[in-house]
Amino acid sequence: THCYGHCPIYHLEIDSAGNVRLHREMAYNELKNGKYVVDSTSIGYYQGKLDQNTLSELVSAIQTCNLNTLEFDGADCCDGSIQTIIIYYNGRRKRLESMFPPRMASKLIMKLLEICETKDLKKVDEKFQIEK
Repeated sequence: THCYGHCPIYHLEIDSAGNVRLHREMAYNELKNGKYVVDSTSIGYYQGKLDQNTLSELVSAIQTCNLNTLEFDGADCCDGSIQTIIIYYNGRRKRLESMFPPRMASKLIMKLLEICETKDLKKVDEKFQIEK
């Protein structure tokens, strides 16, 4: 989501088979001395499929965070990115959102960011909506 600085904005969808759809709404390149510029070449829509190792790591991260009891506090108080995860599992939909997600979710969040920043996805002309 948006932040008051130079934070990327990613909308990511991954299904149980590892099919990925990503909308990079905003991306930046870091220049010298902490200056950032918009990376317009990275902004756009992407599709692909996770390799089996990455999919297994994602599943492991989901299992490690104890999804059934995991809760985010909904904090959105100050200058930082709000992290939102919407997950469908066992016939349920769970929405987690906070500027300060619990440590228990760190592995999952890092894996999702890694997938968002991978170069393995193919840029596509087709625009699509991902639940926000």
